[in-house]
Amino acid sequence: MIQHILVPTNFLDYAVNAAEYAVQLAAQYNARVTLFHTYHIPVIDPLVPSEYLMELASSAEKNAENSIRQQVEDLQEAFPHMKDSIAYQISMGFAADEILSVAHATGADAIVMGTRHSEKIQRILLGSVLGTILEKAEVPVIVIPENLAYKTINNILFASEFNDSEDIHSINRVLDFTAKLNGTLYSLHIQETEPDENDMIRIQNIRAIYEGKLGAGKVHFENIAYSNILEGLSKFSKVNDIDMAVMVTHKRNFFEKLFDRSLSKQMAYKTDVPLIVFHK
Repeated sequence: MIQHILVPTNFLDYAVNAAEYAVQLAAQYNARVTLFHTYHIPVIDPLVPSEYLMELASSAEKNAENSIRQQVEDLQEAFPHMKDSIAYQISMGFAADEILSVAHATGADAIVMGTRHSEKIQRILLGSVLGTILEKAEVPVIVIPENLAYKTINNILFASEFNDSEDIHSINRVLDFTAKLNGTLYSLHIQETEPDENDMIRIQNIRAIYEGKLGAGKVHFENIAYSNILEGLSKFSKVNDIDMAVMVTHKRNFFEKLFDRSLSKQMAYKTDVPLIVFHK
């Protein structure tokens, strides 16, 4: 269950859009939102007097404070029913490190971050703030594509391994996290070969468990063959009008088994719907 969402911001359009999405999502959960910005001072000659360095740090802090306060005020004006649930925090340091630290220190239940489709592939492969957070965060990370407006979540895609007990644990987490959204969950496994008899038995066993708990139609299970996993997920999403995608990483995780590290990041940067990444 979400009670507190941390939203890193650099004040650019895609980050502002992600913050707006986060506030509307928080409203569904009756959760609070904390905007967070990391500032730094330029690297300069170490022989520069300490007084000047202190002046630079003070100026950077003041600029960050003014910018994030303005963003909070804009959100409060746009979403007056959430006015008392939006706060902010700033710190000096390296963005990824500070985001992870603040998320842990404040007990955030989720981190919401925006992304740009224009991000160059070289930056994705070499690393970025979002890529680091996706790999290291202890809480779910919700990636919001650039310019994506918030809308009711009706259909949720869970990229699954169909690995019996591990998969059941993952689905339980996904259902708990998305319960307030009241959407239909599509649990999908994509493999290179056509499903065999054993694959179908696993699906039937998992389906029986959840239909017994939740009733028929609450969770749909699909196992399809597709040579390119990323393309398969994209095609399934379009055909089934998916509004949100979910992935869970664990020991024999989906990313490592079906994607290489760079493709997992590309999924986050290229998705056309919100992507939630859980970590076991």
